[in-house]
Amino acid sequence: MKHIILYSHGFGVRKDDRGQFTDIASALPDCEHVMFEYNDFDEDSNTMTTTPIDVQAEMLKGKFNELANNNPDANIDLIYHSQGCVAAALSGIPARKTVFITPPQVVSSNRAKKWKDRQGATVESDGSIIAPRRDGTKTKITPEFISSVRGLGLEKLYNDLSNKTTLYVFIANNDDVLGKTEFDNLKADIRHLPGDHNFSGDDRAAMVKAVKEIISE
Repeated sequence: MKHIILYSHGFGVRKDDRGQFTDIASALPDCEHVMFEYNDFDEDSNTMTTTPIDVQAEMLKGKFNELANNNPDANIDLIYHSQGCVAAALSGIPARKTVFITPPQVVSSNRAKKWKDRQGATVESDGSIIAPRRDGTKTKITPEFISSVRGLGLEKLYNDLSNKTTLYVFIANNDDVLGKTEFDNLKADIRHLPGDHNFSGDDRAAMVKAVKEIISE
């Protein structure tokens, strides 16, 4: 039976999610792997413009429906990282299995202030914030994106999703982006793994192995 994995990347990164998704794909060579961009990237200015989270959810749902319609007999699993988990929860996709990698417990519109205060950040006339990233790129955070994450109750969204799919959650023990994350009331198979937010370095292999075991079951 054909096996498809659809991926949902995090905030301000490209479709491979800084190599996490390509590493997972390499460990599952018998699956078809579908990665796509939520955001617009301007190569000339090296700037990524964020897409509102509700629009991301519709894009994800559209891609899933396209895959399901074109492959009616296939197993389709979903793997999401960080803010990509929020788009997944909003989309409510009824996949066979869903894996959340370092999902946020809250998404606050106040995060924009942190980006505005980042060294080298600028604010455009429409209120968009352009902030430099550690990898040399820049991220443009629009007022529409900020409005789209305001007031989201993530644990309820995650639990609603868990009623439609088998949900697995990986929490990084040393998450350098989200800090300590606890989901006391989340209806999911929650696993704590060593690593930072992106499971960098030697910790990547253990995360990839854990995802492979889940998908292969």
